Amino acid sequence: MSRNAETEAKFIIPNPQIFAAIQTLDRLGQFQLEPLSTQTVVDHYVDTADKLVFQANYACRIRDGETKKKLTLKSLTAATSHIHARLEIEAIITGDTPAEWADSEAKRTLFEIIQTEPIQPWFTIYQTRQKFAVLHDEQQLMELSLDAVAHQAGPIVDYYELEAELTDLGTEANLLAFVTALQQKWSLQPQPKSKFERALALNQ
Repeated sequence: MSRNAETEAKFIIPNPQIFAAIQTLDRLGQFQLEPLSTQTVVDHYVDTADKLVFQANYACRIRDGETKKKLTLKSLTAATSHIHARLEIEAIITGDTPAEWADSEAKRTLFEIIQTEPIQPWFTIYQTRQKFAVLHDEQQLMELSLDAVAHQAGPIVDYYELEAELTDLGTEANLLAFVTALQQKWSLQPQPKSKFERALALNQ
């Protein structure tokens, strides 16, 4: 499906009140915000028994969305302050086992790492994600995601998070301008860790 360099800023939303306030925004600084969708997402992280994928500096995620299932290999590159830049290799998949998946770069890369070792469940993250297009001069420069995240299925939210990811039209200067406007309004703290890293700490 795709290989891309993901560049995004991630911030901690400290409470549900600020989370709700950000959901109502239609403008922030020089940018317009337009709602795109709200999705329930279940992320199943998998690896071999010996954690060969993790040892290769990747996380392997199978995402169950509302209409499709996606395989993602994401590099485990450390964040620089609030900016996260990582390689993503993705493919839409069908079927319950790797043998049933169609050929893709994501599948080939995974099997280059694991060879003949079977993959198995590791841990699961549950989230409700609200997406917004971030526009300037009618061009979408970023996609904003507001995430309510849980480490177990059910009504309890473990934390709230904001991610602003560049599109192909956006630049890091655009991202920094958006971050500046965001922090001027709420003084949000950067989130240096990925959702994978936080869940990993709970499952080691």
